[in-house]
Amino acid sequence: MKNTLLFITLIFGVFACKNTSENSPAQEKSKMENSAKKTAQNTTTDSDIRWTKIGYDLEKIRPTGLKTGMKAPDFSLKAPDGEVVKLSEELKKHPVVLLFYRGQWCPVCARYLARFQESAPQIAAAGARVIAVTPETNENIAKTIEKSNIDFTILYDANESVMSDYKVLFSVTDDYQDKIRKGLKSDIAVNNGKTEAKLPVPATYVIGQDGIIKFVQFDLNYKNRASVEDIVKHL
Repeated sequence: MKNTLLFITLIFGVFACKNTSENSPAQEKSKMENSAKKTAQNTTTDSDIRWTKIGYDLEKIRPTGLKTGMKAPDFSLKAPDGEVVKLSEELKKHPVVLLFYRGQWCPVCARYLARFQESAPQIAAAGARVIAVTPETNENIAKTIEKSNIDFTILYDANESVMSDYKVLFSVTDDYQDKIRKGLKSDIAVNNGKTEAKLPVPATYVIGQDGIIKFVQFDLNYKNRASVEDIVKHL
C-alpha cells in the first residue's frame, strides 16, 4: 500500500513539473510584460514632482508642445469684439505670433503681457500679427487688457480645442487650485467659465505664411516666456 501511494505521488509530481515547465516561458513573458507596464505607469521622475508642485496634473494630461518645422493646426475663434479670427486666413496676409497665457489672476502673465505690449511694435514692424489665446472668459479677457494695456488680439478658447491641438493644455492639481484661491483670491475654473480647472503652458509659436512653425518657446516653468527679440529673429 505504501509503495502504491509513493508511486502515485511520484507520477503526479512528474506531471506537475512537466506542466510547470511547459507553461513557464509564456507565464514568465506575461509577468515581465505586465511588470514593465506597471513600472512605466508608476515611474515618477524628479522633474514630474517639481512640475506637480506648480500645478501640473501630469497623470491626466501631459503637455509636450509642438516642434519647429511642424504644420501649425488651423483654428477659428471669435474675438470679444465679434471678429472671427481664422489662422489660415491670417497667414494669407502675414506671419502670426501665437502666444498662450493663463489668466488675469496670474501676476506673472500680467507683467509679461505688459512688457510684451511695450515691444509689440517691433513685431508689427516685421510684418506679423500677434494673437493671444487663453482659457479665460471674455469678461476676464477685458480685465487682462485693462491690467496690461494690451491692443493686440486675445481669443477665448472656450472649448479648449486650440490649446489641445497645440499640445499646451494641462489639468491643474487640487493643491495648486487651493493655493491660487488662498493666495490670489481667484478660482481658476470659475475664471475660465468651467467646472474643471485647466490651463495652457504659456508657450509661443512663430508661424510662417506657409503654415510652418518657425520658432517655439515651450517651458513647463510658467515664469519662462519668449522674448520679443527671439520672436523677431524668426520672422
